[in-house]
Amino acid sequence: WGRRKVEVYDITGVSPSAVAAFPCQCRDAALTRDTVFVCRQGQLEALNFGGQVRYAVPLASAEGPPCAVDVSGDSMAVITERGFLRTFRVGGREPRAVGSGGRRLQLPGPDGVAVPLGPISSISINRPGSFVALMNEPAGVAAADSASSGGGLSPGHGEPTVLCYDVEHDTLMSFDFSPLGRTPQRFAWDEQEPRL
Repeated sequence: WGRRKVEVYDITGVSPSAVAAFPCQCRDAALTRDTVFVCRQGQLEALNFGGQVRYAVPLASAEGPPCAVDVSGDSMAVITERGFLRTFRVGGREPRAVGSGGRRLQLPGPDGVAVPLGPISSISINRPGSFVALMNEPAGVAAADSASSGGGLSPGHGEPTVLCYDVEHDTLMSFDFSPLGRTPQRFAWDEQEPRL
């Protein structure tokens, strides 16, 4: 996936082999079995390996357009520009929403008033769907991406922050690595242990 083209490879053999490739201008993409989920044109679409739209995943317009998506096993997470997180089960023919609707994630502010997350650059859900990790975009990246996509994203913070949402306990944890002199680039969940 490169914002303009989606390529799918089979990596089960000795060497990777191309399965599909098609043009697709999208903000983010995630793969499961025979479906590619993409965030584009203000909605979350499910595409086949030929790039044809199979269906659009219903999201409430009040939650804003999706900006990041991830699939792990039968679990899918989507975050919108307005900070609403939705989780789905994707093991069947169409995704089934987990819970009644999107959960707006906010951080506690210095005066106790909740503040929006800011732009999210990436998202990752663990295999059972019990934890979702997110990363805020740095200010320069958010402003450039917003200008190029025509989106209404507000500037991010100076350094990326890793956030972890506990779905079962409805708790958002924040990890700032700047005091350690570290800048997170990517993250992933362990395939065997759902808490790592």
